[in-house]
Amino acid sequence: MKIIAFAATNHKKSVNKQLVEYAASLIKHAQVEVLDLNDYELPLYGQDKEEEIGHPQLAKDFLAKITECDGIIISFAGHNGSYAVAYKNIFDWCSRIEPKVFQNKIWCCCLPLPVLWAVLPY
Repeated sequence: MKIIAFAATNHKKSVNKQLVEYAASLIKHAQVEVLDLNDYELPLYGQDKEEEIGHPQLAKDFLAKITECDGIIISFAGHNGSYAVAYKNIFDWCSRIEPKVFQNKIWCCCLPLPVLWAVLPY
């Protein structure tokens, strides 16, 4: 079984990155690869940009990692009550290549407690 794991942020010292690395370390009997969104830095998605440059190779590479895996672990960062722009951007690019980005894979969502409080309604 092959699993990919990533923090849905580009913050290098993110608690979400630490959380996803810890979660990945707990998985035995599977090959786990921890990805860093900083390795998939893409131009800001827009229809004009897509028409200009097509689908960036890094978006194709990220999507290939999803295609090749059996499961996904994501630790979402909360930015002003929403998810990080870095995640939204890569998701937008990938969804233009494959509308079902996660391709019906089994996935686990992790939220560190402070983020959970940040995204809950008051």
